[in-house]
Amino acid sequence: MAADVLTFDQLNEIIAMPPSQVMDAAANLAKSGNPGTAVTILKQAYDRHPTRIDLLIYAGRLQYRRGLLAEAGHIFRTALIQKPGDVKAQNGLALALRDSGEPRCIAEAERLFRMTLKTKPDSIVARNGLAMLLLDSGEARSIAAAERLFRKTLQHNPDDDVARTGLAMLLSAHGEPARPAPMRIDISRPEGPRSG
Repeated sequence: MAADVLTFDQLNEIIAMPPSQVMDAAANLAKSGNPGTAVTILKQAYDRHPTRIDLLIYAGRLQYRRGLLAEAGHIFRTALIQKPGDVKAQNGLALALRDSGEPRCIAEAERLFRMTLKTKPDSIVARNGLAMLLLDSGEARSIAAAERLFRKTLQHNPDDDVARTGLAMLLSAHGEPARPAPMRIDISRPEGPRSG
């Protein structure tokens, strides 16, 4: 389903579908190399279903993946106006702000990640996002906090790639505190002849 073969009527047909079907059609468009058309469809479907912020959140995520951070941020802010405190919209906005690299945006991203963690302490996206932001600051106290956040994520989800990569970056750049190696004793075989 490429955008160059969809007619105006076909696009309107998709927009008129129930929101879940619009999301499926947008996913297919994005996968086929047409994320811009997918975003347009999602935003227009949202205009028809203004309580369905999941349409906006998906549009924001597509823009974020495309590197269109300002547009993604605008979409996530619109979702937060509709539903203040929505964790997915809040995390999406925080990620877009963090990745912009602008100091004022980074401060807002940190505030949003912390707000999310107050209301949803198990949010891996917020925890990892905050940890990466703190790691990037380069300050010793922030780096220590980032390590704690990464380790907490890995405690609950040992296969989390973001936390594993972040912790590896942190430890390679800043060193790991010296920890004694665990002693391993093989009790399956005797130690040798005993003298009496």
